Amino acid sequence: MKDKALVKNAGDPEQVRQAEAQVKFTMDSESEDLKFVMSSPQGRRFIWRYLCWLNPASTAYSNTAMMQSYNIGKIDAARWIESEISQLDLELWITMLRENQPKQH
Repeated sequence: MKDKALVKNAGDPEQVRQAEAQVKFTMDSESEDLKFVMSSPQGRRFIWRYLCWLNPASTAYSNTAMMQSYNIGKIDAARWIESEISQLDLELWITMLRENQPKQH
């Protein structure tokens, strides 16, 4: 999908104001979506499972450039998700970590 310019004339203060409002609305909506997912145990389990698959603590090294690029992409995606959650609500991040600690017997 191609990004559509929000402002056709950067010298028009009204266009700039409307574009800023649109960007803020989009960012707020994305934050609310993530908070909704992270607010339930099911959502946190899904995010945890996804992060485990992405494996941000792994090494990107591989003997082929293609696999190395693939690994870097996975690590980058995991770190982005971790950053989004921890900036959104650190308590939800901590809750997810606690819920997924190995059980002590």
